[in-house]
Amino acid sequence: MEKRSTLIYDILALAIVAVWGMTFISTIKCLKYLTPSQIFFFRFLVAYIGMWFFAPKPLMSQSWRDEVRLLFAGITGGSLYFFGENTALAVSNQASCISFIVCTTPLVTSLLAIALRRKGARMTAPLAIGSVIALVGIAMVMLNGSVFEGIPVSGYLLAMVASLTWAFYTILIGDISEKYSTAFVARKVFFYGLLTILPVIWVQGVPMNWEAFREPDLILNLTFLAVVASLGGYALWTPVIKYLGPVKSTNYLYLNPVFTLIGAVILLGEKMTTLSLIGSIVTLLGVWLAGLKSFRR
Repeated sequence: MEKRSTLIYDILALAIVAVWGMTFISTIKCLKYLTPSQIFFFRFLVAYIGMWFFAPKPLMSQSWRDEVRLLFAGITGGSLYFFGENTALAVSNQASCISFIVCTTPLVTSLLAIALRRKGARMTAPLAIGSVIALVGIAMVMLNGSVFEGIPVSGYLLAMVASLTWAFYTILIGDISEKYSTAFVARKVFFYGLLTILPVIWVQGVPMNWEAFREPDLILNLTFLAVVASLGGYALWTPVIKYLGPVKSTNYLYLNPVFTLIGAVILLGEKMTTLSLIGSIVTLLGVWLAGLKSFRR
């Protein structure tokens, strides 16, 4: 009975990761109609409204320090992260390559935790070797984009910035998640993400293409991003972590770019060169190695 119960959550974890992998493709489809910041705004707006059904109270945190921390969480894990990721997709138009670079987030988080001397963070042999291998893979992907495909390197650099931003968010949210419910924290992150993306939209001054909302393609993909990936994915990921544990559940995230690659080839018609494909595999291998506690069991 216990094995069967665990299998259910293993399958659920795979399904959620598959959904998150497909978000890169949906974002590219939405970029035909909206800017990166506008896509993020509507995605988080719907998710924020939906999250009120899960956590309507309390309205504010227990102290102003916690509220400021939640503000920065909304920036690093919301507006800044998704603006970087969405802009990277807009610049490169390569869902698969951007997904592989963003999947280095667990590795970047570990290195950042060590640099900030966080409790329990230390350099291990798998982390050191995996980091080098992942960097080599990223270099191969970026070289492919700048030389063979003519894709600006800025797209890949933006993806790396997004990865670093999410690493800061992960560390920032670690302590506060112990004081508040995960639903409350998510609702606040959604709120502050929305609040801090508004100045970006205003500065860019790109008029909203309201006519585009008549397009079924835009509505379908925005609904997928907001309801399925953000709201539904978050709600279902909580029990996955509870029953599988943080380590095992996080390992499933390494499969994220694999689903992106499959979907991009089928739905977007992406064609990866040999160098880009090898670089992506090398990057994934490096991230997986870095996630090991040791080479011995």
